[in-house]
Amino acid sequence: MKHISYISVFLILALLVLLALIVTSTISLAVTSSSHWTGTFSDMEKNPDSGDITGCEIRIVGSAQGYSGTFQCANAWPGNLFMLADIRYDVGDIFFKLPSGPMAGSFRGRITDEAITGILEVANYKFVRLHLPRKSSFWD
Repeated sequence: MKHISYISVFLILALLVLLALIVTSTISLAVTSSSHWTGTFSDMEKNPDSGDITGCEIRIVGSAQGYSGTFQCANAWPGNLFMLADIRYDVGDIFFKLPSGPMAGSFRGRITDEAITGILEVANYKFVRLHLPRKSSFWD
């Protein structure tokens, strides 16, 4: 009888070790894949002659609810910084909406290791193609 209980204990311990390995590898995979979707993407720059700031910047971070971030464009002077509360991914595509106001609209595009690329549609039906390299923020 004692022989059977030792085997049972051994099997339970082996299953616990296997479960721990599975959980550890799943967490590692989640962290690796989420880092592809997060980061700062910017083509903002300052004109050395005029001092004007032009370009756009998107910053995406992970949160308890998924992904959130910020969006800002500049045309001679920095525009408002918009908070992006609900950034969604669907089969490799990224999608977010800009809050109401003069820049109200939506963005749909793709993220690679090098950049985020897509179409920004603003409220007055203007379509702007964005290609923002993955790099440090203009503001850093």
